[in-house]
Amino acid sequence: MKHKIADHWRRSTREVVASDFDYIDIDDVERDEDDFFMSNGHWNSGPSSWNDPEAALNQQEFWAIYETCHNNLPPKMAKVFMLRELVGLEADEVCLETGLSDANFWVTMHRARLRLRECLEIRWFNTTKKGKHHA
Repeated sequence: MKHKIADHWRRSTREVVASDFDYIDIDDVERDEDDFFMSNGHWNSGPSSWNDPEAALNQQEFWAIYETCHNNLPPKMAKVFMLRELVGLEADEVCLETGLSDANFWVTMHRARLRLRECLEIRWFNTTKKGKHHA
């Protein structure tokens, strides 16, 4: 299945233009890191309600919300994240498929993780919003 997904993305990206991607702004990366990480590289705090993440992964509603969050990423960022984390391609394979440099790949992955974390915090783990599920 992993290879079929990778083949699908290879076919669909042959016409991707390099200008479709946002380039790195180092100041944005540093600001993002200041919000979530301590100086030693560890998280300031984990998501507020991630008490049982394995149970959340098994719930169909979680995946529907995850898909919404993933679809809200910029298209190239979503593709890079999907190829690396869901398909399981190595970083160099993703770079080859997407035309990213190694540095740009890691910044893209960092930004995708931050955006997904924020979206999931709001849409899935937020216990203060009426009608939202919490773990």
